Amino acid sequence: MIEMQSAENPPLPIHKNLLCYHVKHYKHEFERCDEFSMGGVTPKCLEHFVNWLYQGKLFYDPDPDTPFDASIIDLYLLGRSLRAPELRNVAIDAFRRACHKLNIIPAPHDIANVYLQTEAGSPMRLLCSRMVAHGILTCDPELDSESCKGYMGLAERCEDFRIDLMKAVKHEFLNGPVDPAEGSGEEYHESDSPNYAEIEDDTDSESDEPASQSAPDYQPRSRSSPSPPPPYSRYPPRYED
Repeated sequence: MIEMQSAENPPLPIHKNLLCYHVKHYKHEFERCDEFSMGGVTPKCLEHFVNWLYQGKLFYDPDPDTPFDASIIDLYLLGRSLRAPELRNVAIDAFRRACHKLNIIPAPHDIANVYLQTEAGSPMRLLCSRMVAHGILTCDPELDSESCKGYMGLAERCEDFRIDLMKAVKHEFLNGPVDPAEGSGEEYHESDSPNYAEIEDDTDSESDEPASQSAPDYQPRSRSSPSPPPPYSRYPPRYED
């Protein structure tokens, strides 16, 4: 067994063989340690992660009467940190289904968090930018003027999102109005992250006593920021001043 440590959860024992099987990139670290730090992963995100490990699927059925739960985005970002493409694919499928069922577009502050923690060309970036473009060009009734201001403000602050949004608008014009939350979603799947091959791999180092390890890249959803997105999303903001 290995104890998964995180800031917002009590230590959680997990079977090492499951972690080694599903998160192959860190197999050597898992085999040699008794603890593994997952930073500030939220309790709901950890619940999704454990369900995926033991059940091979997510039990995620969003309630239309409650605000959107961004833990599924956190799960995707955790999958990126752990370099687990299967987890990312499961998470992005669940995210697409939730957006389709709830008839929503990701809020500006959720998209900002995605852009902070993913690389250029990320399928999640592509999906989010296409959802926004589709909502704007089809005059989605759920997309009010204040929400549009939020997306435009994000485009002003984030050059990558601005470029992706322009490409998404062009894609929508060329291919017709197609809701990116519909369909099989295979184009948003990946076998591995485009930049992972460029990251130095030190998993075979010969250290004999790594008492604990940690996921290198995952950051919890920001609850305070030097320039937090304004609270004009249709969802209640989850950061704190």
